[in-house]
Amino acid sequence: GWDVQTGLAYRTVPYPAQAGRRLLDGTADEGRGDVVTPARLAAVAAGTAVVLTSSSAAEEFVAAGLTPLAGERVRLVAIGAPTRDTCTRRGLPLLGTAPTPDADGVLAVLRAAA
Repeated sequence: GWDVQTGLAYRTVPYPAQAGRRLLDGTADEGRGDVVTPARLAAVAAGTAVVLTSSSAAEEFVAAGLTPLAGERVRLVAIGAPTRDTCTRRGLPLLGTAPTPDADGVLAVLRAAA
């Protein structure tokens, strides 16, 4: 007997998003040290950890042709089981899956691997 109405909370768009859809301004792509774009990922130090925060992030990692970097060069951490499952399906080797979707969960994976 419920009258259900649905609404769109957000829509995932491929990287890089059109200017009007970006969460960060255009200067973040290449101008800030805390944002590592796919273009810059190949130049990071070996052993750098990359946190994949969603299945769509894992899919974009693969679509960007970055799969060969995964392993010793770039160590991947998944946030949650759905992201882990996507990584497994796409052949991405994981350092681990964060037990909680926050910094403490990522840190737990990194500590366990140390």
